[in-house]
Amino acid sequence: MLYSSSAHGRSLQRLMSNSGVYPGPTVLIIKDTAGRVWGAATGNTLDWSKNTIVPSGTEHGGYELFNKIAVTTTLFQLEPEVRVIRGRTRSSADNYVYVNAKNKLREKGLGFGGRSGGEGDCRVWINEDLTKASVMSYDATYDAGQILSAVSDDDDDDSLRESDISDIAVLGGGGAGALKMRDEQMERDRQAKDDSRKVDLKRFMKVTEFDKEQLLSNTFGATADARAAIREQRGENDGH
Repeated sequence: MLYSSSAHGRSLQRLMSNSGVYPGPTVLIIKDTAGRVWGAATGNTLDWSKNTIVPSGTEHGGYELFNKIAVTTTLFQLEPEVRVIRGRTRSSADNYVYVNAKNKLREKGLGFGGRSGGEGDCRVWINEDLTKASVMSYDATYDAGQILSAVSDDDDDDSLRESDISDIAVLGGGGAGALKMRDEQMERDRQAKDDSRKVDLKRFMKVTEFDKEQLLSNTFGATADARAAIREQRGENDGH
């Protein structure tokens, strides 16, 4: 288990940090309030932590937050019935996974398929709070079909279905070795952040010490000047 909302809280940033450095295939599993169990599986390493954007002018145009990974990415449902939707082997779009928790220029969330990212574009869209998902039945990246089973009369239209998430988790399929590598990398990342904070603190202390010296010098220097002026004035008065 790389990430679980019940164990780590509902946080896209935490999901990404826990899963982003994992060197192996991953499975995203969602259980919703309607009792459906569904998600997505990647057959190779996926950079969940990706937060960078590629400037416009690339072959896909615009700003990209998509992972361009192999077509081993699969969308699925396990309950109440098994459904499987695979990536197209010959597709003009290879936008398999969209991940954004930091970039303010684009919609924050987790998506699969689509062209530009965000709700109404991605085949599967999960909001930043990891509480709601919307699933469409068609896009250019994955085969056609609705992942989610109908659970009420409101689900008659299979072109778009909603899912209220009760639990969400990311599992790793790379074995104990991959998990150990993930943990070691996370520890290195934490150490690097701690070192960076220590450097910043030292710089702050130096600046603070400088300000302290300036303050004391100015304060006591001004006081000494004031006392000298008073003494000089008293001397002049005594002379008269």
